[in-house]
Amino acid sequence: MTVRPVLAVALLGATLTASGCATPEGDPSLYHDEAVSTLSAANSSVETVRITLTTRLRNATFGRVADDTVSTAETSLTSTAGTFEALQPPRGADAVRHQAVQLLSDAEDAVAAARIAVRRDSRVEMRQALDAVTLVADQLARAPETLP
Repeated sequence: MTVRPVLAVALLGATLTASGCATPEGDPSLYHDEAVSTLSAANSSVETVRITLTTRLRNATFGRVADDTVSTAETSLTSTAGTFEALQPPRGADAVRHQAVQLLSDAEDAVAAARIAVRRDSRVEMRQALDAVTLVADQLARAPETLP
């Protein structure tokens, strides 16, 4: 029967193709690089929120514009975090994962607080959210040097 050799060749080809794809899940240094890249992308979203809060507190933008900007940044951050969290860490990279996931969680919490404050148009809450967002932005900016 010629079906078996064709099937065997197809399976071999698929195996070789899959094994040629490098993912950060198998190599601790690639996983670390992916964590740094993810945290950098997260920092971009957090900085967008920081700038938006600062601008809104100065009455230099409308509430609706601030809400749209913060909501878009939050959606982007959530997607970025979810993509990284779905990666399987390789052996020896648990500390990297733990710290990266904690930073991402802190960022998501700060940005959610900013969204709530902006939608309520509460100056007190926006100042508190700005403090939290600024702290997380600083931690994310330092992540390439502090990540294990």
